[in-house]
Amino acid sequence: MGNDKIKYIYIQILFIILICLFYIKRINKYISLFIKNENNKKRIGIFSYFDTNNVGNQLVKYAMNFLLKSYGFQPTLISFKVGNTTNNNFLKKFIKIKEIENYYTDLNESDYDLLIVNSDQVWAYNFPFILEVGFLSFSRYWNVKKFIYAASTGYSNWISSNKIINSAKILIKQFSGVSVREYNSIEIIKKYLGIEPIFVLDPTFLLDSNDYLEIIKDYKIDFDSSKNYLCSYILDESQIIQDYIKNISFSYNYKIKRIDIDVDEFVEKFIASINICKLMITDSYHGTVFSIIFKKPFITFINNKRGNIRFFSLNQTLNLGNRFIDKNNFSKIDNDVFSKFPNINKTNFNILKERSILFLRKNLGLER
Repeated sequence: MGNDKIKYIYIQILFIILICLFYIKRINKYISLFIKNENNKKRIGIFSYFDTNNVGNQLVKYAMNFLLKSYGFQPTLISFKVGNTTNNNFLKKFIKIKEIENYYTDLNESDYDLLIVNSDQVWAYNFPFILEVGFLSFSRYWNVKKFIYAASTGYSNWISSNKIINSAKILIKQFSGVSVREYNSIEIIKKYLGIEPIFVLDPTFLLDSNDYLEIIKDYKIDFDSSKNYLCSYILDESQIIQDYIKNISFSYNYKIKRIDIDVDEFVEKFIASINICKLMITDSYHGTVFSIIFKKPFITFINNKRGNIRFFSLNQTLNLGNRFIDKNNFSKIDNDVFSKFPNINKTNFNILKERSILFLRKNLGLER
């Protein structure tokens, strides 16, 4: 009896071991498939203008990263170190970032399957890394596919040096697709570089408001829901603009909610403020863009210092009417502007959005 009991226990143990081996084999198979699928995802390096104190600059990167991940890619934002700082903590929550000190020595061809020059003013004549970031000069001899999405020259005149222009003429030929976000930028690039880029929407327009509300799902909002807010996001303050905002808030009984750029979680505050406001007053391109995305009435002071063609192109694209103000040349604004969202050209916007997504997907190899 004793021997039979021992045999029975051995058989049970053997049976358990066989079951465990069976499931371990299946688990290993699924792990291998997962690793294989992860390894098959294309590794994309994203290059963009960097400004840690600019909401739009952060959200342009967020939007492109969001889109690439939704398409199944592995994006990495290449961020230049400046005084041991990098893009703020907001980006680090959502984006894989590689910090570098030198484009030519700190990046390797073997680490990427595709490179993207992302919007914003990567072609501004006063951007010190226009060739490295805007035209990927460091990767001229790399055997890696590259394209440019919604680049901007920023200004109506491109007063770059002949050295930069001649280099850009050569470097532009390495890209499979070239697109810009302003009509004026098309004419500038045609004139100086001899190619005609495609017009596309700023990447932030390719997401909808719900995608951005995900950013603030855990953000503690300090607003009084019973009040009507006028939100101001002003990059370049002046007494004229301050007085204008005060007058409008008094006339319409709005409480002013100022969006500061030198505070923690300023991107979250920006999104939360636009989401609750009744009126937005800004001198920022992306302040205007997000007012449109969230369907908020807005007034925009044209910011010539930071580049004015963005505002003109946006107005031309969406037919926004008299919501743009030159602070040196005020014109009368209809009262409806302060309380109603503009009747934008939705048909044109939807066509452009579809075209922009198609350009992106084609250059990612997702469409033929």
